[in-house]
Amino acid sequence: MDEDQKPVEKANSYIIYPINELEDIYKDLCNLFTFMCYRQLAYHLNFVYHKFEVERITVSDEIKFKYFELYATTTMYMDLGAEAMLYLSRMQPLLKGLKDSGTFVKLKE
Repeated sequence: MDEDQKPVEKANSYIIYPINELEDIYKDLCNLFTFMCYRQLAYHLNFVYHKFEVERITVSDEIKFKYFELYATTTMYMDLGAEAMLYLSRMQPLLKGLKDSGTFVKLKE
């Protein structure tokens, strides 16, 4: 198994991600994606995922959607299809809510 195909290391709670800085943290994590640092990116995204799903922090659906989209894309690039499907399934209800609120505008067909 290649280094990039190992399952993502699960997070512990040693790294602190301030809730009010999630937008800035997202930009930093996007830089990791740009430079193809997928394992490191997945490691940090796992901490944020833990905040969303286990600690149930209150953030907007738009921020959650962005993070899940980045995590799904990252795991797909790492050839971890099952994990990517998990994050895609988390995105579906968020997308419906964002469409209903007008956050995402449907393009003309």
